[in-house]
Amino acid sequence: MSASITGIRLPADRDRPPEVITFRPRDLFLVQGIVGGPIEAVSLIEPAGTLWVNKEGLALRLPVNLRASYLARAANPTRRGVVLLGNALLVGPADAQGRDTSVAPEYRAVLLDDPARVRVDLVSTGDERRVLPVDGTWRNPFAAYAEGLHIAAAFPEAAVRLRPA
Repeated sequence: MSASITGIRLPADRDRPPEVITFRPRDLFLVQGIVGGPIEAVSLIEPAGTLWVNKEGLALRLPVNLRASYLARAANPTRRGVVLLGNALLVGPADAQGRDTSVAPEYRAVLLDDPARVRVDLVSTGDERRVLPVDGTWRNPFAAYAEGLHIAAAFPEAAVRLRPA
């Protein structure tokens, strides 16, 4: 087990950039502090990960987190209609013991490493993995997610994955 894990904080305030958060596994108080209350997990499939959000976001009237919503819709086709509220914390998938792991390098590469441009791929999430590259490049990863989701409407089983151009 690692001494610490790395996540990405996705503020609901779009004027605040995503940021690296390093913390100890099972640091519930830190995660609750980031999201502002009780936590709920949103599973991501492609790439694998978990978004932690405030379980009471609707009751608390937290603001829409468009970036976290795009990410959840893109990475998990079954969540295409989800609207996430308040700040979110992106981490890797849970390990065999149910503990958080560090965020996948694929997310870090497009959300934190500040590539000049990103590309969009549609990735099948079924047994037979297929990748369909989308023409074009984008400067803003969340604009790329939005465009990828628009295109993915014709491919309801496909996840939208970004990669540096």
